[in-house]
Amino acid sequence: MDSQLKVLSEKLGKMTSEEAADWLLTHYPVEKVGYGDAITLISHRSWQRPEQLRLAKHYFRKLPFASSKPYESFASFMSIKLFLKAIEECAPVSETDRELLLYHLIPVLHKVTKSDSDRELVAAFISHMQ
Repeated sequence: MDSQLKVLSEKLGKMTSEEAADWLLTHYPVEKVGYGDAITLISHRSWQRPEQLRLAKHYFRKLPFASSKPYESFASFMSIKLFLKAIEECAPVSETDRELLLYHLIPVLHKVTKSDSDRELVAAFISHMQ
Protein backbone atom coordinates (compact mmCIF):
# COMPACT_ATOMS: atom_id res chain seq x y z
CA MET A 1 0.00 0.00 0.00
CA ASP A 2 1.46 3.34 -0.98
CA SER A 3 1.71 6.27 1.44
CA GLN A 4 -1.40 8.02 0.14
CA LEU A 5 -3.51 4.91 0.69
CA LYS A 6 -2.01 4.46 4.17
CA VAL A 7 -3.16 7.97 5.09
CA LEU A 8 -6.64 7.24 3.71
CA SER A 9 -6.72 3.93 5.57
CA GLU A 10 -5.96 5.71 8.84
CA LYS A 11 -8.66 8.28 8.06
CA LEU A 12 -11.21 5.51 7.41
CA GLY A 13 -10.17 3.74 10.61
CA LYS A 14 -11.23 6.78 12.64
CA MET A 15 -14.73 6.78 11.12
CA THR A 16 -17.69 4.61 12.00
CA SER A 17 -18.33 1.71 9.68
CA GLU A 18 -21.24 3.56 8.08
CA GLU A 19 -19.27 6.80 7.63
CA ALA A 20 -16.32 4.95 6.12
CA ALA A 21 -18.55 3.09 3.66
CA ASP A 22 -20.27 6.33 2.67
CA TRP A 23 -16.88 7.95 2.14
CA LEU A 24 -15.62 5.09 -0.04
CA LEU A 25 -18.76 4.95 -2.13
CA THR A 26 -18.62 8.72 -2.67
CA HIS A 27 -14.90 8.99 -3.44
CA TYR A 28 -14.39 5.65 -5.21
CA PRO A 29 -17.59 4.80 -7.09
CA VAL A 30 -17.34 1.72 -9.24
CA GLU A 31 -18.01 3.81 -12.35
CA LYS A 32 -14.77 5.77 -11.98
CA VAL A 33 -11.25 4.78 -12.88
CA GLY A 34 -9.28 4.06 -9.73
CA TYR A 35 -12.05 2.30 -7.83
CA GLY A 36 -9.51 -0.48 -7.26
CA ASP A 37 -7.97 1.66 -4.52
CA ALA A 38 -11.22 1.21 -2.61
CA ILE A 39 -10.77 -2.56 -2.81
CA THR A 40 -7.34 -2.14 -1.22
CA LEU A 41 -8.69 0.14 1.49
CA ILE A 42 -11.69 -2.07 2.26
CA SER A 43 -9.59 -4.93 3.57
CA HIS A 44 -7.76 -2.73 6.09
CA ARG A 45 -10.57 -2.19 8.57
CA SER A 46 -13.51 -4.03 10.04
CA TRP A 47 -17.04 -3.44 8.77
CA GLN A 48 -20.47 -3.87 10.26
CA ARG A 49 -22.64 -6.36 8.40
CA PRO A 50 -24.87 -3.73 6.68
CA GLU A 51 -21.79 -1.98 5.28
CA GLN A 52 -20.26 -5.29 4.22
CA LEU A 53 -23.32 -5.96 2.07
CA ARG A 54 -23.54 -2.40 0.78
CA LEU A 55 -19.89 -2.34 -0.27
CA ALA A 56 -20.05 -5.82 -1.80
CA LYS A 57 -23.19 -5.08 -3.79
CA HIS A 58 -21.69 -1.84 -5.06
CA TYR A 59 -18.28 -3.16 -6.10
CA PHE A 60 -19.53 -6.56 -7.24
CA ARG A 61 -21.41 -4.77 -10.02
CA LYS A 62 -18.04 -5.04 -11.82
CA LEU A 63 -17.99 -8.85 -11.66
CA PRO A 64 -16.06 -10.68 -12.88
CA PHE A 65 -12.78 -9.22 -11.72
CA ALA A 66 -9.62 -9.90 -13.69
CA SER A 67 -7.68 -11.06 -10.64
CA SER A 68 -8.29 -12.71 -7.28
CA LYS A 69 -7.40 -9.58 -5.27
CA PRO A 70 -10.92 -8.12 -4.97
CA TYR A 71 -12.33 -11.52 -3.95
CA GLU A 72 -9.57 -11.91 -1.36
CA SER A 73 -10.28 -8.45 -0.02
CA PHE A 74 -13.98 -9.10 0.60
CA ALA A 75 -13.43 -12.66 1.80
CA SER A 76 -11.06 -11.31 4.45
CA PHE A 77 -13.89 -9.70 6.41
CA MET A 78 -17.12 -11.35 5.27
CA SER A 79 -18.55 -14.68 6.33
CA ILE A 80 -18.54 -17.28 3.55
CA LYS A 81 -22.33 -17.34 3.53
CA LEU A 82 -22.67 -13.57 3.16
CA PHE A 83 -19.82 -13.38 0.65
CA LEU A 84 -21.36 -16.05 -1.60
CA LYS A 85 -24.80 -14.47 -1.31
CA ALA A 86 -23.45 -11.10 -2.46
CA ILE A 87 -21.59 -12.67 -5.38
CA GLU A 88 -24.61 -14.69 -6.44
CA GLU A 89 -26.81 -11.59 -6.44
CA CYS A 90 -24.37 -9.79 -8.75
CA ALA A 91 -23.15 -12.77 -10.77
CA PRO A 92 -22.68 -12.23 -14.48
CA VAL A 93 -25.07 -13.94 -16.87
CA SER A 94 -22.58 -14.70 -19.63
CA GLU A 95 -20.98 -18.14 -19.47
CA THR A 96 -17.57 -16.69 -20.33
CA ASP A 97 -17.84 -14.14 -17.52
CA ARG A 98 -18.92 -16.85 -15.07
CA GLU A 99 -15.91 -18.94 -16.06
CA LEU A 100 -13.60 -15.98 -15.38
CA LEU A 101 -15.33 -15.34 -12.07
CA LEU A 102 -14.89 -18.95 -10.97
CA TYR A 103 -11.31 -19.09 -12.26
CA HIS A 104 -10.24 -16.40 -9.80
CA LEU A 105 -12.81 -17.07 -7.08
CA ILE A 106 -12.47 -20.83 -6.49
CA PRO A 107 -8.88 -20.68 -5.15
CA VAL A 108 -9.91 -17.88 -2.78
CA LEU A 109 -12.89 -19.88 -1.55
CA HIS A 110 -10.74 -22.95 -0.90
CA LYS A 111 -8.25 -20.80 0.98
CA VAL A 112 -10.79 -19.17 3.32
CA THR A 113 -13.13 -22.13 3.86
CA LYS A 114 -12.53 -23.71 7.25
CA SER A 115 -15.60 -25.72 8.30
CA ASP A 116 -17.56 -28.56 6.76
CA SER A 117 -20.67 -26.40 6.55
CA ASP A 118 -18.70 -23.73 4.66
CA ARG A 119 -17.32 -26.38 2.31
CA GLU A 120 -20.88 -27.50 1.59
CA LEU A 121 -21.93 -23.91 0.87
CA VAL A 122 -18.96 -23.46 -1.47
CA ALA A 123 -19.63 -26.75 -3.30
CA ALA A 124 -23.31 -25.84 -3.79
CA PHE A 125 -22.35 -22.34 -4.98
CA ILE A 126 -19.81 -23.63 -7.50
CA SER A 127 -22.24 -26.23 -8.79
CA HIS A 128 -24.94 -23.59 -9.21
CA MET A 129 -22.58 -21.19 -11.00
CA GLN A 130 -21.31 -23.73 -13.53
